[in-house]
Amino acid sequence: HNIKKDLVNVVKLIENLIVLELKSVNDIHNIHKAQTMNYMNLLQVPKAILVNFNVYNLYNEGTETFVSRNFENLPR
Repeated sequence: HNIKKDLVNVVKLIENLIVLELKSVNDIHNIHKAQTMNYMNLLQVPKAILVNFNVYNLYNEGTETFVSRNFENLPR
């Protein structure tokens, strides 16, 4: 088996409102961000959160949040 040990990817849909993508990679690249935004747009949810666990400080450097146009359609 040829498995990269530094790459883990888990995608969850939370209450049909948030895509949560969990990764453990050395660096978050633009392709990772594009992948998360594609999941968000394909599933037509208002928000996505990309989390990389392979960082020193998860709060400051391990998360990125994305908001789609569908956010405007949420009831107030």
